[in-house]
Amino acid sequence: MYRLVRHLLAAALASLTLVSGAFSLSAQEVGGTKLSADQVLARVDGQDITFADLVAEIGNLPPRIRQLPIQTLLGPLYPDLLERVVEKSLIVKAAEAAKVDESEAFKVQMALARKSILEQVYLDQLYSQKITDAYLQEKYEAYVADTSNASEERRARHILLKTEEEARAAIARLEKGEDFAELAKELSTGPSGPNGGDLGYFSPEDMVAPFSEAAFSLEPGSFGKSAVQTQFGWHVIKVEDARPVAPLPFEQLEDQLRGSEQQAIMEAVIQQLREPATIERFDLQGAPMGGE
Repeated sequence: MYRLVRHLLAAALASLTLVSGAFSLSAQEVGGTKLSADQVLARVDGQDITFADLVAEIGNLPPRIRQLPIQTLLGPLYPDLLERVVEKSLIVKAAEAAKVDESEAFKVQMALARKSILEQVYLDQLYSQKITDAYLQEKYEAYVADTSNASEERRARHILLKTEEEARAAIARLEKGEDFAELAKELSTGPSGPNGGDLGYFSPEDMVAPFSEAAFSLEPGSFGKSAVQTQFGWHVIKVEDARPVAPLPFEQLEDQLRGSEQQAIMEAVIQQLREPATIERFDLQGAPMGGE
């Protein structure tokens, strides 16, 4: 397993981009050892490589590696990560000796990196000011309250047919006692036909309005006495079951809640910054495209 992870790690390290750290620079405890940001992990020609350097390297990894448990990152993967930081230190020393930092290419890249870092740090500061653990918990509780007031989920089957006449004929056969699932297998033109027309559980918003309205008007165990037309054709519907909508646990929604709030903050900030700004745009030939 770890051989595969190391392979992914090696491939990922070839093209790193600056992202938020994998975990906090505050003291971490691994295997009973407390690690601080300034703890020395290696030295290259007398220059210290610290735990902070290692955390920065982990922060550069893609999510599939960065999100591994800390016991893995600082356990089986620790030698590989530390070696990468050592190698990077050697390359940096060689680049400094070659005065790469005085080249035009370096200055261009630094200017671009500076913009990206300023943007990310500025937004991160705004996020951290508003999106606290307590704030996310409030958002989650609002979601739970909304979910509790939501309608039920229904589990239904349907027989999808091309014409109303075909749908009426199917309903007539059902009224004579034929099995709904078997009839769906025989007649339905929809992808759920081979499954007996089973659509599983769904909420009202999961289906097109005419279908949803019909399904949620039926009692569990009953089928519609008239067909419902949608853009897909004519539906004969049977409701199998109903159940209350259960809220997802906080842990499952935390990232989604955080991401949604970050997006809202960023959009509000951009709108606020646009108002006093003078913005000019040009096409690829240099002609004005209109401004703000």
